[in-house]
Amino acid sequence: MNCTTRGDKTLDKWYLKHKDAYKCVKISKLRNSDHHPIFLLPKFPTTRHKPAQPKINIRDWSPENTDKLICALETIDWATLTSDKPNVIKQAEIITDYISFTFNECVPVAEKVVKPDKAWMNGKINKLLTARHYALSHHLNHQLPQLKSKLQCAIRRAKRKYAANVEQSLKSTNSRQSWKQLKSLFKMNRPTS
Repeated sequence: MNCTTRGDKTLDKWYLKHKDAYKCVKISKLRNSDHHPIFLLPKFPTTRHKPAQPKINIRDWSPENTDKLICALETIDWATLTSDKPNVIKQAEIITDYISFTFNECVPVAEKVVKPDKAWMNGKINKLLTARHYALSHHLNHQLPQLKSKLQCAIRRAKRKYAANVEQSLKSTNSRQSWKQLKSLFKMNRPTS
């Protein structure tokens, strides 16, 4: 193992069948522990296929990029862009192309993976997850037990409510609604041709 787990000391050794088959990754300490736990990740790609996760494009609207865009749009010499084109449609096309080019140059696009939520997730659980993540990242260990119990209670309540709603919709006399609920439960979608 080549990562230190307690201070500058390496405490653990792993004996594996193949040398250099795994890489060691140190993660943050668990509660009041005096050493870091580790993950052993395979260096070689696994054969298991993961489904592609949906991605969305998000523009970086930081104050610097916004200022850069404003400055770029203010410094454009509109007269030279449209002076030799008598046709209004051609002028509009040139102006639109130049604005979109400037926009794409000044405000970059980042691709973000969207993780689908569980069916029972709600806003309260998301807020508690955010609070727990904040407490973990800022080492607020005194808040963690309380947040953990609140989160577990909220998840239990949400799952019970979701199960009751599913049961109610399956018991209903509306067969269309029942089939729709079954298809959403088993993620059965029509194949696209």
